Amino acid sequence: MILKYCEKQEQERPVIVHRAVLGSVERMMAILCENFGGKWPFWLSPRQSIVITVAPAFDSYAHEVMQKIRAAGFLCEHDMDQGTTMNKKIRNAQLAQYNFIFVVGENEVNNHTANVRTRDNKIHGEHSIDHIIERFQELKNTKALDAEDAFAPAASPSS
Repeated sequence: MILKYCEKQEQERPVIVHRAVLGSVERMMAILCENFGGKWPFWLSPRQSIVITVAPAFDSYAHEVMQKIRAAGFLCEHDMDQGTTMNKKIRNAQLAQYNFIFVVGENEVNNHTANVRTRDNKIHGEHSIDHIIERFQELKNTKALDAEDAFAPAASPSS
């Protein structure tokens, strides 16, 4: 401890004003970052989904998909990079740790669907936008830590 001499040649204790209003929050965020290693659960993720097009001709549909997902209250982006291939866009989205990657092309435009992938390159196939929003609501409400099986087909009841 540092002691300071005052005018009377006596030692005084210094007063240090310490303010850690957000100290516990910062520690909790550090613990969460370490625990999840960048793979945030869907309900907590800052990068929930991204829409990637097969070709620039489908950008308007991708924008429509993005707007529907955003209107439902979820985070969604649209990859507008025209200089890279679709596979490179998907890989970049996986490295950026987007929970879900939606690929849209001619089939998806005609069927009003999106091809769903996860950041771990698991392909779930085509799903309607309404079904995607429904599954997102379920993930948000249940606070599931693992969203890998969110689009798995429901188990049929045994007879």
